[in-house]
Amino acid sequence: MPDPTSQQIDEFYNAVGKRVKRARAQANLTQMDLSQRTGLTRSSIANLEAGRQRVQAHILAIIASNLGIDLSDLFVQTFPTLSGHSLDQNHSEDLERFSDTALDFVNAGLKVSASSEKL
Repeated sequence: MPDPTSQQIDEFYNAVGKRVKRARAQANLTQMDLSQRTGLTRSSIANLEAGRQRVQAHILAIIASNLGIDLSDLFVQTFPTLSGHSLDQNHSEDLERFSDTALDFVNAGLKVSASSEKL
C-alpha cells in the first residue's frame, strides 16, 4: 500500500472526529461532559471532533470506553483514496446523514470496484 498523503491523513482524522462526535451525541453527552470524563479539555474534544487535533490511540480508547462503544467504532476501515477511489467533498457531506452500516456498505463497494479493476 502506498504511503498516504497529508490530505488523506487529514481526511482520516476528520472521519475519526465525526465518529467521536456522532457517538458522543448518541450518548447524550456534551463536549464538556466528555471532557470531564476523559480528563481532556472541552476545546480538545472540539478540536478532535473537527479533525484539527490528532490524538493518541490510548486517548481514543479512553474516549470509546466513556462513550460505551468499541474502539474500532471510531476508525474508518481504509484510506479509500489510496485505492484511487474517493468520494468528493460534496458526496462525503451527503453521506454523513447515513448510519455507519450504510457507510461501511459504500466503502465495501469501493473496495470491490478497486479489486475488480486490478484484474
